[in-house]
Amino acid sequence: SLRRAGYRCIVLDSERGEHHDSSCSVVRRMFMGWVSGGCIRGVWASPSGASWSRARQPPIRSSQHILGLQQMSSSDQQPVAHANHAMDQVAAVVGLAARLHIPCVFEHTASSWIWQAPPIYIMPAIAGHTAQVVHQCRFGVRWKKPTKIWGWHVCLDTAVRRCTGKHGRCSHSRRQHIG
Repeated sequence: SLRRAGYRCIVLDSERGEHHDSSCSVVRRMFMGWVSGGCIRGVWASPSGASWSRARQPPIRSSQHILGLQQMSSSDQQPVAHANHAMDQVAAVVGLAARLHIPCVFEHTASSWIWQAPPIYIMPAIAGHTAQVVHQCRFGVRWKKPTKIWGWHVCLDTAVRRCTGKHGRCSHSRRQHIG
């Protein structure tokens, strides 16, 4: 981790409270100011993903309705709206950093609907883009979970860790994958 390597890290995560929530306009403006002012040396973004999952039952998104189905339960409407807003905020921060040639990364589950959502799907047009897929089991967890990583002004080759195991067994740990 960057923190263990001695770098100072700022975590924007709504679960840490309102002062860490990038969907809060004050926090987002402050962070965008730091990025545009050259105070941030890199960005790694991974918005929360539950509502973006293709495995979600009942489904709340589709290829025709990436930002949410018109007919969804009232209990699903708030999480979908929050996830859409978070995606917009993350895309704005990563887009700004990429255009300013600040190393940045965007990651999400490879099968996620988020990759087809505007403004995410147009982000590879920003100069300096590269892409990789890694498997989470190579980082010590029990599930394989292919994860797509897009980067700008970074070399992702060293991050590539793919599982080559067969029959549901991890090539790294030799344990059975779960999930």
